[in-house]
Amino acid sequence: MSLTELIVVIAGCMILLLCSGQFMGMIQRMIARAELGLLALTVRTEQQKALLTGTEKTIIFKPDGLGYVTPTQRHQFQQGITLGAPPGAYGPPSDPRTPISKPLTFPNNTIICYPRGKIQAGTVYLKAPAYNQYYALTAGVAQYSFLRLYRYRLDWIPL
Repeated sequence: MSLTELIVVIAGCMILLLCSGQFMGMIQRMIARAELGLLALTVRTEQQKALLTGTEKTIIFKPDGLGYVTPTQRHQFQQGITLGAPPGAYGPPSDPRTPISKPLTFPNNTIICYPRGKIQAGTVYLKAPAYNQYYALTAGVAQYSFLRLYRYRLDWIPL
C-alpha cells in the first residue's frame, strides 16, 4: 500500500467519523423535539378527557424530573432528556423578562385539565444538555386554553 492510498483511506475514515457525529446530534435533537410533542399531545388528550368525563385530569411530573404520570400512563423521558431550563435564560417564553429559576412553573409539579376545557397556566422546560437542546411548553390563560411550543436558541423561538 502506497502512502497516497493510506492517506485516502484515512481521509475517508475521518469523513465517515465526522458524518456519524453529525448524525447522532441530529437524532438527539429529533428525540428531544419528539418528547416535547408527546408531552403536548398528552396534555391535549387529558384536556379532552376532562371535557368528555366532566372531571379534572392531572399530569404529575416525577420528582426526579425524568418523566410524568397521568391516570392511565407512566412516561419516562428518553435517556439524556430531563426537566431543565437553559442556563441564564429568561422566561416565560412568550414574554422573557425574569430569569428562569425552576424547570416547572405549574403549582405542585402538576398540570390540571379542568372539565370546561381550561388547562392550568404554566410552563414546562425540557433539556437535552449533551446536545445543547432546550424546549418549552406553555399553557396560557384564555377563554379556551392553548398550548405553545418553543425552542431555545439565544432566545425563545415558537415552533
